[in-house]
Amino acid sequence: MTERDLARLWGRYADACAYCGESSASLHQEHVLPISRGGADGIGNLVPACPECNLAKGDRTVMEWRLGKKAPRYRKPSAARTGL
Repeated sequence: MTERDLARLWGRYADACAYCGESSASLHQEHVLPISRGGADGIGNLVPACPECNLAKGDRTVMEWRLGKKAPRYRKPSAARTGL
C-alpha cells in the first residue's frame, strides 16, 4: 500500500470519516475488519475514520459496533477443561 493508494482512498471519502461523515484533519487509517479478528492490513480493508469513531469501534466489526455488541473475547482453554 502506497501513499498514493491512501490519498485516493481519502479522496473517495472526500477527506471525511467513513462512519459519521465528519471532516477531520486527523483521520485515522481504520481497519473495517480488525486485524485481531482476521482482517488484512491492505487497502481493501481500510477506510478513513475520525478519532472518535475509530476509538469507539475498537476491535469490533462494523455490525457489532452499530448494534452495540461487545467483541467476543477468545481465551485459550485451561488445562483443567481440556483434560491435560
